[in-house]
Amino acid sequence: MGQSLVAGVDIGHHSIKAVLLKPHRESYSLLGWQEIVVPDDIFADNHTLNYQKIVKKLKELKKALPLFSRKVALAVPDSSVITKQIQIDSALDSHEQQFAVYQAFAQQSPLPLDALQLDYIMQPGSVSAEGKQEGQVYATRSEVVQSRVAALRGAGWQPLQLALLSQVMRGLWCWYSVQQGRSDCLLVDVGQRWLTLTMQLPDGSFYYRQQSFNQPPALTFPAMSSAAETVADAMLCDCLQRELQRLSALHGSDVVAGLWLCGGGAEQLLSSPLTEALPCELLSVFDGLDRAGGASLPEKPHCYSLAMALALSGLRWQQQLLSGAKR
Repeated sequence: MGQSLVAGVDIGHHSIKAVLLKPHRESYSLLGWQEIVVPDDIFADNHTLNYQKIVKKLKELKKALPLFSRKVALAVPDSSVITKQIQIDSALDSHEQQFAVYQAFAQQSPLPLDALQLDYIMQPGSVSAEGKQEGQVYATRSEVVQSRVAALRGAGWQPLQLALLSQVMRGLWCWYSVQQGRSDCLLVDVGQRWLTLTMQLPDGSFYYRQQSFNQPPALTFPAMSSAAETVADAMLCDCLQRELQRLSALHGSDVVAGLWLCGGGAEQLLSSPLTEALPCELLSVFDGLDRAGGASLPEKPHCYSLAMALALSGLRWQQQLLSGAKR
């Protein structure tokens, strides 16, 4: 049983949230969820983690989840990742291909390869007349990956996937689009520091943007005075309004027909003037899941959006690995 379970773990600046899923027929089954409050200094510099503090909290989190949960999917912010388009000879075998990718990336990278962790995707059908194939390379500093992997292993977890935040949120948008039977809404994830926007555009491409709304530390939720809440809500609303105007300018005024709100600060937008112009709803992120053994739901499921998205991403990644091993 434990081989099929995947926990999506969202490590935030004030808490860690986890959602545990397993495959169930053509969908997935919710086995558990949990949130653990963490100290403010859980993150060290440059997206790395404070090892001692995070390991202690991850152990606490693991004990609170059902047994057999070991595999974990995590995300890294896109701002910590370098992406480059490369071209290599299409006739190379897998070992030669990897070497060629690294060499091609090294020519464009501002950092030495020994300071980075790389992954890449070759684009099928992109072979040019000269026999060159295009690929996309993703690289991040080794300490960003190592700090997460070491913390997970130190707590008894097994790292399964470390994914880009943008890719994870795309997966959540696709999941909820199927559940709702519509594809004309913008997924808005509201964090304490960032506003993340995701949707698939009519041409099939994805729109993704993460924007800081510059909320001063004294104004962060959930414990705020009424005056601070008013100021914070206005800042958040102004930020989202600017991003909607930007999206409309780029892709047409009718591209967004509604807002799907999630994240810890999503409720702040429900009473905003935006709801007068666009239908808004809190994202019930566990819709469409089987609830194994009558699993309970959290009071505010929309706050578990990233953990849910990570669990979905991890299960899909695990299925790809299994499919590849069978070939």
